[in-house]
Amino acid sequence: MLKRVRESGSRPRLAGGRPWVELCAGTAALTFRSRGLMPPAVYLGSKKKYAAALLEILGEPEGECYLIDSGLWPAFYRAVQTYGGDAVADVAATVPMGKPGFMAIQRAPVPDDPVVRAAYFICLQQGAVLGKAVRIVEGRWKTAGYASLSPSAIRKGFRDRLNPPVLAEKVRALDGKLGGMHFITADVRTYEPIDNAVVFFDPPYLGKTGYGRMDPTRPEVVQIAYHWLDHGCDVAVSEGEPAIPGWNAIEVTKVTDKRRGKQKHEWLSVSWPLMIEVPEPRGSSARLGSTRLESRLVRTIPLSSLRRPR
Repeated sequence: MLKRVRESGSRPRLAGGRPWVELCAGTAALTFRSRGLMPPAVYLGSKKKYAAALLEILGEPEGECYLIDSGLWPAFYRAVQTYGGDAVADVAATVPMGKPGFMAIQRAPVPDDPVVRAAYFICLQQGAVLGKAVRIVEGRWKTAGYASLSPSAIRKGFRDRLNPPVLAEKVRALDGKLGGMHFITADVRTYEPIDNAVVFFDPPYLGKTGYGRMDPTRPEVVQIAYHWLDHGCDVAVSEGEPAIPGWNAIEVTKVTDKRRGKQKHEWLSVSWPLMIEVPEPRGSSARLGSTRLESRLVRTIPLSSLRRPR
């Protein structure tokens, strides 16, 4: 069985309440997992199913949490914080079931009221095809369309993706539980680093579906990672491959179909030494919850040897 070494320097030092930052935070899946919470809606690119394994590597936040994203999730969570989960849930519960409710919201102008806007956003996000990001463009909602059920799915008893009463209860469950979290709408490419933070950076996969016009390119991802490193931060970058040249990297593998042997892979590139023993000859892997963590350590180098690329 794969064994993980708990030595000095094998994970960032979170004791003492260091700030915790998620860049391109989206649903804030890692922060929520550390608090025993669940994001209320589906979202393409969310790390919800990887969160337990990633937190095993990163450690869990003890201090203030800063969730930074250029999309609509921060405004939704701020509305829940400011006006209460019950207020947002009460509006969401009034939306008609399924595609009729989804299309009615999408056709209408984006409301000015922050509670109504938050409720309509979460309904659109829950109903969107593949959980693709919902955006606002020139005062109108922009989505990938509704995730309609196929005839075979209907025969098997699957229910419509958008079920407002059920969704409302998930929003209501967040009421009063978002303390110590700062949801910030900002462009991660220009946001000024928070000194001495532990940073989880989750940009869109290179060449895959992104979240909007503020998505960082790969060169910008590298530049952002080193910019935060220069401010005394420990930085981890999640991508479909090792993203930062010269940094340590480990692959996290999620089994998506046990019968067919299908998997999804996530690489975490980190700016600190990552201490992991070589697995047994059979190449077995450790299981962290429902996520399988493969031992694919690239190399271990001291933090002092890292330099900004020229």
